[in-house]
Amino acid sequence: QIVIPYHWNPGWDLEVALVLSDGATFHNTIVAPSQSPGFSLSLLGTLAVIGLFVGVIPVAIGMLWFPYIKTMSDRWLHAVLLFAAGVLGFLAFDAGFEAFELAERVPGAYEGNLLVVFGIFGALLLVQAISAWREGRVAAGDNRASSGLWIAYLVAVGIGLHNLAEGLAIGSSFALGRVSLGAFLVIGFMLHNVTEGPAVVAPVARGERPALKHFAALGIIAGAPVILGGWIGSLAYSPTIGAFFLAIGVGAILQVDWEIARMVRDAGGRVASATNLLAFLLGLAIMYVTDLFVVL
Repeated sequence: QIVIPYHWNPGWDLEVALVLSDGATFHNTIVAPSQSPGFSLSLLGTLAVIGLFVGVIPVAIGMLWFPYIKTMSDRWLHAVLLFAAGVLGFLAFDAGFEAFELAERVPGAYEGNLLVVFGIFGALLLVQAISAWREGRVAAGDNRASSGLWIAYLVAVGIGLHNLAEGLAIGSSFALGRVSLGAFLVIGFMLHNVTEGPAVVAPVARGERPALKHFAALGIIAGAPVILGGWIGSLAYSPTIGAFFLAIGVGAILQVDWEIARMVRDAGGRVASATNLLAFLLGLAIMYVTDLFVVL
């Protein structure tokens, strides 16, 4: 750790250079620095409120599309399911690229790339094991296990794992004193997460309407991990933790996409129809556009 006493102005970018004894020079830009708030119950409370507005509320707003989705014909419902698969697919690609990027900053002893691969395949196989257990329950005559509610919960878990990583980014930015960056992330993630709500409720659009407690649980599972991620990021963030959590999210999302495709096929639909493929591409495109708000 290098400590340099310097009278800097909060919010002003700093250009710094470190010159070694052999003449080697390393440059870095500190973007809009501000004093780190440090650990406090007030910070945890602030991050909890931020997580509520970034994760839970946007997902809940998106879930309000459920009454409209429920009135759709089978053709358009399948399109909505493929739209959900597109949303999840974008999250998987986005998290995967970020995980391998973080893996480059993981200490060599932890083998960052292998850690990411382990997280992806481990999560994928774990969710597949849960799915296989569900199929066993269906074969045994448990009608509840055959409902779309199971898929909805899997979708919520996949989105929740991704949102956990979003919380890590927000929490670490506040802990490192990059409050302005954290503010931009909050705004971007809010817009980004509204599109995740329809993906959560689409699998339960057919059959008996689930109880209100299930909708509440789905919203919390999908959105509340932003709060947990914010706490972890503010207290003990590291590239190793970030890369591993992102990898777990990728694996879970990939398996959930497979479950959605199989759900459409089991309902007599054709996954590769023109309407469904366009809906899948639309899901990718909308997530890409909203992701620009996070990048900018």
